[in-house]
Amino acid sequence: MRALVFALSILAVPALAETVTAVLEPVQFAEIRAARPGRLAEIFVTEGEKVQARAPLAALDSAAQQARVDLADAVAAATGSIDRAKTQLKQALTVKARVDRAAARGAAKEWEVIQAEQAVTLAQADIKIAEDRVSQIRGQFALERAVLKEYERTASFDATVLQVFREVGETVELKDVIMEVGRLSELKATAFAPVSSLDDLKVGTQLPAVVEGPSPSDTEVTVATIDPRVDPASQTVRVTLGLDYSQRRYLAGTTVSVTFP
Repeated sequence: MRALVFALSILAVPALAETVTAVLEPVQFAEIRAARPGRLAEIFVTEGEKVQARAPLAALDSAAQQARVDLADAVAAATGSIDRAKTQLKQALTVKARVDRAAARGAAKEWEVIQAEQAVTLAQADIKIAEDRVSQIRGQFALERAVLKEYERTASFDATVLQVFREVGETVELKDVIMEVGRLSELKATAFAPVSSLDDLKVGTQLPAVVEGPSPSDTEVTVATIDPRVDPASQTVRVTLGLDYSQRRYLAGTTVSVTFP
């Protein structure tokens, strides 16, 4: 009986809270990569600089591509082939009208009428061909202009330039990382919570935490996401945590200790 009471008392002891260490990182982070190979012509920012969305960050030498755009623009603006085809249609219609009047008087042969009709049809087809050609050229112009935009890298969100890896004049290959940017106005931490804590966790749950550093600071973090999978080796679940910025500003890369129930 005494053993049964002891066993029941062990079962009644609540599970101990577990403290997990994580690292604060930007909510948004991006590696700015080269969209095509080339020579780095401009770097418009410096490390630590704050930039707004769509602000230029770096640019490759685009002189050759700009020339292609200018040429395509000039060709697309040329409408001589359409004007010529329209003039030929007017001439064919004039001839056809004259032949039709002559045919009404019996003064034109059947082959002349057919020939005049064919001339009109051919002139109409020439207009369509010329218009299609101009449309293709304008499409090529739009394509060349889109390619030109790839020579400049811009910020996709309000951010701080974290690190610049390249210098002006360097040759970069496709997808080489030029710099890293991140939004430091909000931070997050990714922690691995013990499976035993899952019953007490849900999105929005606030957990006590300590931001480490020369002067450790007590704060709270909020559960933002919970991975629906359990890591079988560690028996933990990946949890993303948001940090309250209203009281104090913290730095990315700082360690935070989070206590899970």
